[in-house]
Order: sequence, then structure tokens, then C-alpha cells
Amino acid sequence: MGEWKPCKVFTFVNDDFCVLIPTLQSDVKEVIVDMCSRFDASESFRRATGDEVLALAAGNGCEEGVSAASVASVFDSEGWIAFNPTNIPTEREVHAQADGESVYRALFRKTNKQ
Repeated sequence: MGEWKPCKVFTFVNDDFCVLIPTLQSDVKEVIVDMCSRFDASESFRRATGDEVLALAAGNGCEEGVSAASVASVFDSEGWIAFNPTNIPTEREVHAQADGESVYRALFRKTNKQ
């Protein structure tokens, strides 16, 4: 199993609220599955919807995500986010994609449950 890396946390803001969004990303599928399982097991978080991913992408100036034909195209066939909605690629992401490797992504939203 790969090393744990800190997840990115971005702020999603609209006129009514400000929410922190844990953004998980890895080019090692076993690592991202393990990270996501921990968030999935918590009642304090839920996975972001396609609309929420697109809103984050738009807020970050990510043309790739915002130009998606539909919310359904936000996720790949396995349910991972198909593009980087943060518009801030990590060095590892750039390297993995240059080598033709997959990068797996998931976003979570805080719930009202503790």
C-alpha cells in the first residue's frame, strides 16, 4: 500500500455559505480506494454530486470540467471524477498523465452529522 499524503482542501463559496471540500486524488488505485472508504464510512461526509463537482470546477476556472456536455460526463465509467476540478495539478498528477497513467479523484462534502 502506498504512503498516505495530505488531501487537498478547497473552499466552495456561494452567496449563502462557505464549505470546505476534501479532495482526494491518487494515481494508485488501491490508495484512493482506501482513502475514500474512510470518508465513505463516516456519517460526517458524503461524496459530491456531479453538479457540485462542476460548480467547484467553474469556481476554479477549470474550462475542461465546465465544458462537460452533461453532469453524467463528470464521472468516468468507474465513478471517479474524470478531470481535475481544482484546476491545480500536482507534480505527481502531471507526471502520471504524461506517462499515460490514470489519476483517480473523489470529492466529499461535509454533512450536518457529527
